[in-house]
Formats: sequence, C-alpha cells, structure tokens
Amino acid sequence: LDRHSYEPEVTMTESLHPDNLLRRIGYFALWAYFFTVPFEYSIVLREPLESYARVTGVLALLVGTAAVIVTGRARRWKAFHWLALLYLLLVSISLLWDRAPSEEAEHALREYLLVIPVIVISWEFTRSVKERTQLIFGYLMGGILSALLVIREAFVLHKALYAAFRYTIAGWNPNDLAIVFAVGLPLALYLALDQSLHASRVQVWTAWLYLPLASTAILLTGSRSGLVDGVVALGAIPFLLSRSSRTRIYTLLAIFASLLCVGLTLIPAGTWHLLSTVGVQMQSGDLDKRVKVWRFGWQAFLESPLFGSGVGSFRWASGTLYNAHNTYLQVSVEQGVAGLFLILGLIVISFARLKRAKGPGRVAGIFLLLTWVVAATVDHTAEQRVTWVVFSLAFLFACDHTSHDVELQLQPTDQ
Repeated sequence: LDRHSYEPEVTMTESLHPDNLLRRIGYFALWAYFFTVPFEYSIVLREPLESYARVTGVLALLVGTAAVIVTGRARRWKAFHWLALLYLLLVSISLLWDRAPSEEAEHALREYLLVIPVIVISWEFTRSVKERTQLIFGYLMGGILSALLVIREAFVLHKALYAAFRYTIAGWNPNDLAIVFAVGLPLALYLALDQSLHASRVQVWTAWLYLPLASTAILLTGSRSGLVDGVVALGAIPFLLSRSSRTRIYTLLAIFASLLCVGLTLIPAGTWHLLSTVGVQMQSGDLDKRVKVWRFGWQAFLESPLFGSGVGSFRWASGTLYNAHNTYLQVSVEQGVAGLFLILGLIVISFARLKRAKGPGRVAGIFLLLTWVVAATVDHTAEQRVTWVVFSLAFLFACDHTSHDVELQLQPTDQ
C-alpha cells in the first residue's frame, strides 16, 4: 500500500470499467456536496430543492447506492457507521410520538435523512488520502465563496443583513455561518503547512487564501461563539509547524500580520465592541439569554428523558420561541438519553481512533472535531450539514494507516 492511500491505485483501463466509472461519478457528486455545503443558502432554489447542497447530496446518495448494488461490493462498516445508522433510525421513529406540528417534524426528519448518509457515502467513496484531500479542497473553495460574499456585504454594500454590525449572507444565521468557517480553519492549516501531504499548488494556495478570508468573515459575523471556535481551530498551528518549512511558517506569520492590520483598520468598531463582550457574557452567566433557554430545555428533557419528545420538537416541548442553542441539549430533548448516547458515541469513537491514528491528518482531525464539539455547546447543529461533514472527515482522518479488510462482498462470485 502507498503511504498516502488506503488501497492500491487502479490502472487507466480499470478506471474506465463501468463499475469504476460509476464510482467515479459518485465521488464527483460527493466532492460537489462538500463544495456546496459552505454556501448552500447563498443561492436559494425552489422547493423541494432549496439549495445546491441538497441536490448534490441526493445525487451522491443515489449514485452511491447504485454503485454498491451494481458492483456488489461495499466497504465494511465500523461501529461508527452503525451508531450513525441507529441515530437516524431513532430520529425517524420518534415521529410517532412527536410533540412538534407535523409539518415541522417532517421537515426536520427530511433534513436528517439527507445529511446523515454523507457519513456512509464518504466512507464508501473516499479510499485514499488524495481523495480526502480533494474533498477538503472542495470544502475550502466553497468556504472562500461564502467568505467573499460576507466581505462584500460589509465592505462594498455596507449592509448588515442580520443586525447592526453583524454581517452575513441572506439565508444564513451569522452564528451558523461562523461555525462553517471555523471548522474549515484546521483543514486549511493542514493543507497549507503539511509538506508531507504533497498537495498540489492549487490546493495549497487555496488553503492559504482561505485562512485570511475565513478569519475575516468570522469577525464580520460578529459571532462571539464563532470567535471562540476560531481560536480553538487555530490551536492546531503549533502541532503542524513541525511538518512545515520555514517558507510556509513565514507565509503564515505574514498572513496573520496582514489580517491583524485589516481587522484593526476595516472591521467596524461596532463589530469589535460586540466581539469584545465575550468575557462579559460568560461572567454574567447569561450568555445572551441562552442559560434561560437551557433551563426550559432541561425541564422538557425531564418530562421525556428516555426517548425524547420527537424530532424537531425542542421549541414546542420547552415552550420557548428559541432554538436550543446547544446541540447536546437539543438531542437530549428531541431524542432523549438514547439519542445523546449515540451522538456522544460518535464523538468518543472518533477521538479514540484519532488518538491511535498515525500520520499528519491526526492533528487536523482532532482539531476539526474539537472545534465542532466546542461550537455545539452554544449552537444547535444536529441536523445541519456541516455537522455530518465534520464527522465524516474526522473519521476518515482517524483511519489513516489503520484501514484493513475494507471491502465486503455482497454477491456470489464465480470462484
């Protein structure tokens, strides 16, 4: 096996075989999905399509299913994938006792059905470090597009779409958008600093470009939680510097020096003032009314602790007009202890495998997942696409140099 792959490369003749061609189409659809997730609400389509990410996600799922059926081969699932499947099953059957209005419950379930399968599709089609790097490259490209749109709103249009001094894109909550940018930072650092990855020049320069643009966009959103998430994500820097050259280190220093100058001169004072209240919010114990919402959520959890109040039911079960602002509480209220156990199981398995993993992706995977874990404490992300993209990539990182017996034969052979 090549040190940068999970399985041997196929020849040109083999790649043109219908089975392999179908898999290549499936991988391209998966790449398109990763590319569209960071700006999925930037261009809204008509119902039932809604966004490009939904279209590419459905396409990847359909082609992936067809590829497995036609070839009769599939990668063996790990405990991680079975937990994700069990969580999706629990979410689905919770519709039977759901306390939310039927249209909201069905909408939430539809989102889950479209986002969770990306874990399996990513596992099936991403079989080498090169293919994983391409997925990361796609996500960073999509993130750059979204970052440019945010910067345009702030510096060209001078229009705060969400609130005074908080800039975002139509259809995006600034806190959610900040998370999308933040989880991309350790991925960009991975491509930019790790020489042993042998990424192409286009991929490396895309990563370099992502770092200042995404960081600026996080600041412009005025998201205090996004700022904390970004700081956590940038914690990967000292661990990745050992694999980098002096030139790349100097480039990183120049980027953040330029970012500091841009931030101090161009970002509105009102935005800086909002971001500076992070400490005040933590000291007050209010966290912008989140603590009050969490109290209502805790009472709702105690009413149905085992299996929850049903998918999409947090607001109706807690009796508030607000979303959970905490993914773990959201899952606990809607799917009970059973759902929380499954979500935490996905996180624990990923961290445990990442701890044992070898290779440069280990650091990137740990900080990618850690950034999401921190973000999930103050935002509700269970049914969002970025959550399952993070889980998918983190588990792929965790399998570096540890993947064996990857295929399961699904149909009899002639032998």
